[in-house]
Amino acid sequence: MEKLKVCIPTKDEKTIYKGHLGDADLFMIYEWDGKDYKLVEKKKNIPFEEKKHGDQKKMQHILSIVGNCELFVGSMLSPNFLNLRDKTKIQPVVSKIEDIEKTFEVLNKNVETIEELTQKRKNGEHPRVIPQISEDETRLLS
Repeated sequence: MEKLKVCIPTKDEKTIYKGHLGDADLFMIYEWDGKDYKLVEKKKNIPFEEKKHGDQKKMQHILSIVGNCELFVGSMLSPNFLNLRDKTKIQPVVSKIEDIEKTFEVLNKNVETIEELTQKRKNGEHPRVIPQISEDETRLLS
C-alpha cells in the first residue's frame, strides 16, 4: 500500500476529539502505510462561524487548513463526514476508539478495506461507505 495522509482531530495530541471535526483545536496529520504511522504535521484549527449545522463552507475551511489528506478519522458521523464521503476524494472513518495509537492498530487490521476505498476515490468514484471502527468490530456504514 502506498502511504496515505491521515487527518485526526484532537485537543490533547493523544486522543481523538469527541465532537465535530471542525470544532477540534488541532489537526494531527500522519503518514500511514498500512503498518506504521508517523506524525508529519500539526495544524491549528482556525475557528469558523457556521450559519447552519453541517455548513459546507466550514468543511471547505477545514480542508484549506489540513491540505491534501486522503483519510479523515473522527469520532462521530456528522453531516460534513457525509459531505466528505459524497463530494471529495477524502475517505472518512468513524473511530469509536479514543486513543490515537489504538486507532492506528485497528486501522492496520482493516488496511485492505481502507486501501480499496481510497483507491476508488483516487479513480474518481465516491463509495457510499464509511468504515466505523472499534476495538471489537468494524462496520461499514452507508
